[in-house]
Amino acid sequence: MTFAPPRDVTLNDCYFYHTVELPELGLIPGEWDIRGREADYVGGIDLSGKRVLEIGSASGHLCFWMEKQGAEVVAYDLDDKHEWDIVPYKKAEVAAVIEQRKQHLRRINNSWWLSHQKYQSRAKMAYGSVYNVDDSLGDFDIVTVKNMLLHLRDPFLALHRAAERCRGRIVVTELTKPFFFWNQEPIEPPSGQLYLQFLPRADRLEPIESWWFLPTATIIEILKILGFETITTNLHHQTFRDGQSVEFCTIVGQR
Repeated sequence: MTFAPPRDVTLNDCYFYHTVELPELGLIPGEWDIRGREADYVGGIDLSGKRVLEIGSASGHLCFWMEKQGAEVVAYDLDDKHEWDIVPYKKAEVAAVIEQRKQHLRRINNSWWLSHQKYQSRAKMAYGSVYNVDDSLGDFDIVTVKNMLLHLRDPFLALHRAAERCRGRIVVTELTKPFFFWNQEPIEPPSGQLYLQFLPRADRLEPIESWWFLPTATIIEILKILGFETITTNLHHQTFRDGQSVEFCTIVGQR
């Protein structure tokens, strides 16, 4: 796989998913603010000297933070040549949503490149589908998959593909409850059973870009199936755009 060439972009070309402080530009607000809690987000693991694949880099705040901790990072994300997993509601204007998402993705990609430039980063970027992570990227000591499984039609396949690139630890960070989907509370499964909570609702035509809530126990079982025998978890809170404190769980699987 050929790594993406750098883009020459300006702040007006960008949409920031993460809140960042960039040299020369200062504070730029984003949807999520994880500043000061990055170590919690990756489960407190040692990154120094490690080769890391970051799946779903978005604006790259965590990518560049990991690089500062001594990691060699390859970021992997969708670009506007690929389609988001949109829920295909028959009564929705799905084609218009797909086109809007592609434009939005390009602005998010641009924010990564602007940060890359300002930090004088050496991280590399590759674009593609999470369902087909090219094996030409090689193997990695650490693979991170963060806050994205809910947006995927097939989260198991995504984790399977991520695991194929991982020779050491996989780090999966997800919500502990589906907090912004009409305040749905997680369904309590019968004792000892695992489940996925299906989010789309035909009568509301939403959410249109999210599919599942995956409880921590389900993610752990998937990682065990994929060969990660030692599992650790930690809870942490991150700040959403309205100042709301949202709980996440980071699951670290070790081969």
